[in-house]
Amino acid sequence: MTHTIESLVNPYVLEMKAYKSARLAFEGGDDDLIMLDANENPKPMDYQMNRYPGPEVEDLITQEIAQFYKLDPKHIFLGNGSSELIDIFYKVFTNTSTEVIMLQPSFDVYRVLAQMYNVPLIPHVLDQDYRFKADDLLAKVNENTRAILICSPNNPTGNLLSKDEILKVLKAFDGIVVLDEAYIDFCIDQSFAPVLDQYPNLILLRTMSKAWGMAGARIGYAVANEFIINQFNKVKLPYHISTLNLQIAYKAIQDQKLDVQQQIAHTIQERKRVEQELVSIEKIIRVFPSEANFILIQVDNGTHLYDHLMDKGIVVRSFAMAPYLENTLRITIGTDQENNTLIKELKAY
Repeated sequence: MTHTIESLVNPYVLEMKAYKSARLAFEGGDDDLIMLDANENPKPMDYQMNRYPGPEVEDLITQEIAQFYKLDPKHIFLGNGSSELIDIFYKVFTNTSTEVIMLQPSFDVYRVLAQMYNVPLIPHVLDQDYRFKADDLLAKVNENTRAILICSPNNPTGNLLSKDEILKVLKAFDGIVVLDEAYIDFCIDQSFAPVLDQYPNLILLRTMSKAWGMAGARIGYAVANEFIINQFNKVKLPYHISTLNLQIAYKAIQDQKLDVQQQIAHTIQERKRVEQELVSIEKIIRVFPSEANFILIQVDNGTHLYDHLMDKGIVVRSFAMAPYLENTLRITIGTDQENNTLIKELKAY
């Protein structure tokens, strides 16, 4: 079974032409133009948001990301959070007669969107340490398998999946491999971006929500070869990221280029400190190794501990009743003081 990237794209997407607003015909800003193309209110209101977002700021953000991570801007597609990127992947590459393999447990949005588009989803359950073997995963591939979804570091387990096993998948599978690297900033030299040119079927998903502290701005980005980026551009909705979010994201990237590395280092340091404290607490059965900005723990009664922490004003994510995650809680690394309060309440539990 041999696929080209073109053959993996839904035929109707290949034939599509991307929606282009009239504004895309103009280079640079629009301050000197009479804008009568988009049925906007010509009078700026208090927040100066009467115009639809043009491509200028989006292009600037793409350039900033490319420069910071040493990527080619042509390989970057901005999205309204990572969720939109996953949604677009399903639109471009899948249909009701194709199958997608998903590791479990993992980010549940993969499952939700597969159900939304009625795409058959084939689970591959991770082992008790939340790892996988490429050979076992590849054994589930058949002629209908269109894509494999992998999240590393995995959410909600936190562990970095084996780079060697992922490479085995990339070398053996010629369908689409979506590698969600939302938490890759908290790892050192673990991204697959350097080998992107070797695997035209690879799509990396990234986000500005975690290390960059812009969850509210909803800025995600995909990194892939130019052909895939062009297909994504065909199916994105017009003006899919707001002007306000783009402006905030651009300013934040410029302001935080130096600070973000310090913040990442501090988060990793705090994660290690919190992990050591959690390991020493007798009522915690297991602390799973993490390479993200959160830690997964297992206890006797996850629901009871979750309720206890809620009573103390501490909100964590409960997976106590979830398959393959029984009696686990996911704890995000907070500020030093928040972490101290958490540890205190866990020790008193």
